Amino acid sequence: MKDNIDYFSHYTNAPGNGKFILLQASYPDIEKGLAAEARFWRLNCLIGAAPKAMLDLSIPKNRAEAIKATMLNLVDFKAFIDLLASDEIQLIHKEGNVVWTEQTQEDLNRAMTPRIDSQKRRLCRVDQPFANEGEKLTNEAEKFANKNHGGEGIGGDRIGAEQAAVRAPVENPAQETQDLLAFALRLALKRKAAKPEAMARKLMTEPDVVEAFEAERRSAQARSMPPVPAPPDPPACDCGGAITTIHPGDRGRCGGCGAIWEFDNELGDWVKTQDGEIPIEGVG
Repeated sequence: MKDNIDYFSHYTNAPGNGKFILLQASYPDIEKGLAAEARFWRLNCLIGAAPKAMLDLSIPKNRAEAIKATMLNLVDFKAFIDLLASDEIQLIHKEGNVVWTEQTQEDLNRAMTPRIDSQKRRLCRVDQPFANEGEKLTNEAEKFANKNHGGEGIGGDRIGAEQAAVRAPVENPAQETQDLLAFALRLALKRKAAKPEAMARKLMTEPDVVEAFEAERRSAQARSMPPVPAPPDPPACDCGGAITTIHPGDRGRCGGCGAIWEFDNELGDWVKTQDGEIPIEGVG
């Protein structure tokens, strides 16, 4: 599932936003302040295009692209990132070497709503026991958006209302997905997150994490199911010839007359079909 955005919102009141005013005021003249604002928007393009709209600057390719986009040297680039992430400005958020913005996260959450709904419909078709996972994921995404965009970002907290307007009706209220949370917490601990529980909640909104969780549950269910017994050895063909079976052992062909035999699970016995009706390569 696509997990980034092709565009982000740029509101008309952005120049009057207090964060941009503080950014421009951090430079000695207006031209440098406007250049810094332009650099931010160029950086935001890379953030929006990054997986989960979170740009990992520890990756050399990402760091090189960001330095090129902002047209700064390495020392000035690091200082610029620190300025954008400072407590006074907070135009970006930074955890380690990963940076993101409130706006791109809002736009990603909006874009993920129809994607998650599509995944939910697919889950309903493919595996009914997991039909509610898409709805749980949608609710977790909304919780994440409301928690992290409480009116402090550009444009404020619009995403909750917009998601509520486009979300499909649900038959059952969302329940706590303790298994999914435990799975996400294991991932967070494996990644040595500074705040494992917070990262686990964030991971619960990521489609690839949900898909991995579903695969693990299906695998566990498959392992818990009793093995299907192998069919008994086939009898001799009507012509007296030996029947040679192929994997998984429920189909074979007579080496004498070429008749096709199959094991019928309902009857619990081997049944002869029309000669040559089902050609089997490499047998006979």
